Amino acid sequence: MSVPKLDGNTELIIVQYMLRDLEEYVKSDVLYWHVAEPNPLGSHMPQLTLGGLLEATTRAEVAQNDLTASQRQELSTAQAQHDRIRAAHPARYVSKAIHELHSRLDAWKADLDDSGRKTRWVYAQDVHVRAKIPLLEQALGADVSAELKQQREHLDLELYEVFVPGEFVWDARLQAVFPKNPCWWLYGHLLEEHV
Repeated sequence: MSVPKLDGNTELIIVQYMLRDLEEYVKSDVLYWHVAEPNPLGSHMPQLTLGGLLEATTRAEVAQNDLTASQRQELSTAQAQHDRIRAAHPARYVSKAIHELHSRLDAWKADLDDSGRKTRWVYAQDVHVRAKIPLLEQALGADVSAELKQQREHLDLELYEVFVPGEFVWDARLQAVFPKNPCWWLYGHLLEEHV
């Protein structure tokens, strides 16, 4: 199985086009927002969520060596824009992030329960759902309820029972922001008998 290469330019495009809609998104009742076209990725543009934006920003930061000096400045500008929108709508931002955290935990449970999704390749893709959970928790800070933390811990215990430690499943450059402790679930695969 080959690991998809991290592409800073693509991640920057995702960040910029998600940010174009962020303020309207935060004010809406929609959790998964279709990023309007035209955009450079067309139908390959992921839907806007706060977790998706945080992940794309994190990935773009890690892949800054792929970016020109001008693009690195654009990323910095995008991060400042995100911070301004969050500061302008703090209650709505927190509410949206909590709603998404519930959704991501439910989606991760469904992925873990679906025996048809338990190949190494699918796991490496599905684990993007799990990766958004700590990013959302970090963004929320003290606003993460004990119930949500317990739900995540329970799912991690379920995964741990069928998990084999091993190689990092994504581009190695992401190890710096997703270290083995606490992100052990990115370092291995599911037991072969469960694949």
